[in-house]
Amino acid sequence: MNILSLPNLFSNRRVLLPKESSRLQEILTNNAKIIEVAPPDSDLAELLVEMGHQNYIGLISNPRKFNTLRAEKPELATYFHNLQSHSQISHNNADVLILSGCAVSCFLSPTYYRRCRHLIIRPTGFTCVILTFLLCVFRLMLGQFKFRCFMGYTTSQGKQRYYWVIDTNNKRPKSSARYYISPKIGVEGFFTSLNNKNIQYTILRWFEKFPHLEKDEDIDLLVADKDFETVKQMLSQKAGIIPVDMYSVSGLSGSDYREMAYYPLDIKKAWFSD
Repeated sequence: MNILSLPNLFSNRRVLLPKESSRLQEILTNNAKIIEVAPPDSDLAELLVEMGHQNYIGLISNPRKFNTLRAEKPELATYFHNLQSHSQISHNNADVLILSGCAVSCFLSPTYYRRCRHLIIRPTGFTCVILTFLLCVFRLMLGQFKFRCFMGYTTSQGKQRYYWVIDTNNKRPKSSARYYISPKIGVEGFFTSLNNKNIQYTILRWFEKFPHLEKDEDIDLLVADKDFETVKQMLSQKAGIIPVDMYSVSGLSGSDYREMAYYPLDIKKAWFSD
């Protein structure tokens, strides 16, 4: 497959994109939610942000690497976030999930990418490349994947990096009560926004230590019907990894539990009766 060199976007980096560059741009729309797991450096983040893809977050589990990247690129510090546990990766609303290095192990389980439309992966090491290739072929044969193209670029250190770009055939999930808070905003910031907008809501559990959550726990949130669309929009716009189960008083679509209201209607109305 031919790989073409596009015009220089940075003085110290030559960006390489495949011949099907127009198809790749369809993936990386400006409003696409992009999550990169275990970025080896800040180069790809810088590239995406420079190209206008502001809805990007990079998740880093190594504290030293996390602090180093934020210190080296202060202008990108808000895009990098600490990954507290491996299971956090499965809690995401990414349209595009980027897996690099050891994070390619997430490729083994659909749990990590069951919601995303596109995977961009960079396996490293001979064994990892072979295993990833075989698994990719297997899922292609099952009709779960469609190979789109290769993407490559030269880093600021002169290193060549190539990624596999894969379309997942994940069906868009039915209307669900599961949403995600962006780590850029954080739990406390999100609820501050709710208060500033005078949103009527009740936290159904884990409120004793709020806004601190136990590892791998989610937030159960009940909102008034009139505020549901506002909160839904707030939770749907940004790439997020902090899970929220949001329910409305009457069990509106996208805020119901198995097509029913989560609590009896009279109880919930009493909570918002003031």
